Amino acid sequence: MKIAVTGANGYIARNLIEYLVNQKVAVVGFVRTGAANSPAVDSTFLQLHESDTGLPSRSALEGCTALIHLAGRAHNFTERETDKNLLHFSNHQVALHAAAAAAAARIMRFVQVSTVSVHGNWSQEPVRADSPIRPLTSYAATKWAAEEALTDYCAERRTQLCIVRPPLVYGPACPGNFTRLVRLIQSGIPLPFKSVTAARSFISVHNLVDFLYQCASGESDYERRVHVIGDGSDWIIPDLIREIAAGLNLPSRVLSCSPPMLRAAARLIGFGREMDSMTRSLVVDWSSSKALENGWTPPTSPADAFANALQEYR
Repeated sequence: MKIAVTGANGYIARNLIEYLVNQKVAVVGFVRTGAANSPAVDSTFLQLHESDTGLPSRSALEGCTALIHLAGRAHNFTERETDKNLLHFSNHQVALHAAAAAAAARIMRFVQVSTVSVHGNWSQEPVRADSPIRPLTSYAATKWAAEEALTDYCAERRTQLCIVRPPLVYGPACPGNFTRLVRLIQSGIPLPFKSVTAARSFISVHNLVDFLYQCASGESDYERRVHVIGDGSDWIIPDLIREIAAGLNLPSRVLSCSPPMLRAAARLIGFGREMDSMTRSLVVDWSSSKALENGWTPPTSPADAFANALQEYR
């Protein structure tokens, strides 16, 4: 088995490549020339291809059985119109290019890593793969556009498409909102979330990469599959703040403030969607993951994954 991974210098991709190499799975990784954080795995199981674009080529993909597409551009809180154009290219057009290269190399399985935010920033009901689509950010919109385009492209070529929509990913030294929250707690600034009762789903990077491997290593008969994935790492925000503080041996400073007031204030300064993410529910129903060929259960418990993540911040 040989698996191709795009965006090999990204956080999820680096963890995925390390996982695959440890499983003695041959990996072909793609990264832009000179990109920071390239995989540091020293192994005969990894071939790393660098280019100006970081895009896969047919020749480099020869012999691969699956491609896991992780290349793309993340959400930007202060996005401008130029950012939106770059998001469209990085998340939509690059995905189609990767699928075309995979098809030319006769790869029969394409795994597209999307985002649960194609269903919106919050939901009163648990989010499933068939939940309504309502992307509220340019990032989510480009991810959804890529899903739609890949669905048509792969169907025409009888390539199995597996779409994975994870919630917020956390783990050791992870970028993004989890680390921002940890840094806020370490700063000692009181956080106004004590009255929040909404729950949010997260997923450990170690469980996510295991799931991606399962998606890439199954049978190759054509079938489109969509998974909203989780691992049981569901927290109410004030409880999460207390657990992070306890894990770091810090005091928990949480103040009471009405969630509607927090959202109203945030909208006035242009951070309404971000405050929705902190004060409204978004819990995933990941039961569809158990429908994989061999079924799937998270190899790492939420408690162990959480403790492992916090070790990096102590």
